[in-house]
Amino acid sequence: MPLLKWYDIYSVDNETLDSQNRMLFDLFKRLYDICMHNRDDIEYLPVLDELLEYTAHHFLSEEKYMQEKGYPDITGHVQLHNEFARNIIVLKYTYEFKNIELCLDLILLIVNWIHDHIIGEDKKFADYVKSSR
Repeated sequence: MPLLKWYDIYSVDNETLDSQNRMLFDLFKRLYDICMHNRDDIEYLPVLDELLEYTAHHFLSEEKYMQEKGYPDITGHVQLHNEFARNIIVLKYTYEFKNIELCLDLILLIVNWIHDHIIGEDKKFADYVKSSR
């Protein structure tokens, strides 16, 4: 399974959220490509900013949908969203102001997010919605 490619296993059976997740994958791939080609912060930082803006948009959409569906673990899920956004902000400012290597930490964060959050947590929510139909 190639790194950072969208597969149906990531689907939460909601076209809007799946489309937003595919956009996140595109942003993840752009960051990965920048990292792998040793580009400088002139390229990293705008994409990190775009990732932060887009995750905020996506997380609000997902949380609103969870609320509409009465998802019982919405509080925990929101905390995970906040933690991911915080981690991206910390990486961004650590890199900007201390000029340390960002790539490895960023790639690990993204891969863990895909595995733990999208496949794990988002699937729990999708299963909840399916079972409550």
